[in-house]
Amino acid sequence: MPTLTVVIPLSLDIAARDSAVRRGTSLDNLVGAALGEYLDSNRHRMYQISTSTALVDEVAQGAVSAQTLLEHGDFGVGTFENLSGEMVILDGAIYQVTGDGSVKRREDDFEIPFAVVTRFQKEESFEVIGISCLKELELSCDPHRESNNLFYAMKVEGVFEAVHARAVGSIAPGTRLVDAAKEQTEFYFGSIEGTLIGLWSPVYCSSFNVPGVKGSSK
Repeated sequence: MPTLTVVIPLSLDIAARDSAVRRGTSLDNLVGAALGEYLDSNRHRMYQISTSTALVDEVAQGAVSAQTLLEHGDFGVGTFENLSGEMVILDGAIYQVTGDGSVKRREDDFEIPFAVVTRFQKEESFEVIGISCLKELELSCDPHRESNNLFYAMKVEGVFEAVHARAVGSIAPGTRLVDAAKEQTEFYFGSIEGTLIGLWSPVYCSSFNVPGVKGSSK
């Protein structure tokens, strides 16, 4: 990455380093985020905590706080410590979908083992009908992507005739993700109105592929 050398007052240097320590991040990340916000260049930035590969390898302990996560984005997906439910981030709020199907908003500060967020900026809006599965939805969105080498945030709002969802419950430390998935609970909803969110990644990137749903039945 490029290197930028600047001269700043000592007081600003001390404040920046202290802030980086408090936030548990590097000085490079803090300065980069501050410049991005000042220059209004955050609209195409994605922030990721860990990888799905790490979850498969039983790394499910928290690494970054919820407060820090929301400083980097208002839209995304993730999970909680020990895979205690699915995480959906929408409009700057964190929702926890638990293994019994209940959904609650988390407003406390807690540690997160895996998540991917961005600042959602709608650049194109279009209507799709007759979609029967997630793959068909993906194919309907393909013509609207500029490149196969970029990440995309998608928000689908509407009334869904049928939704098949799932959620993993809390697991004991050391449990493999593949074993936890065998015990996941599946849910079926009919005539449900809500918002389906997703992050599309290039085929060569396997670091995450977890969709999230927030909705309410009608």
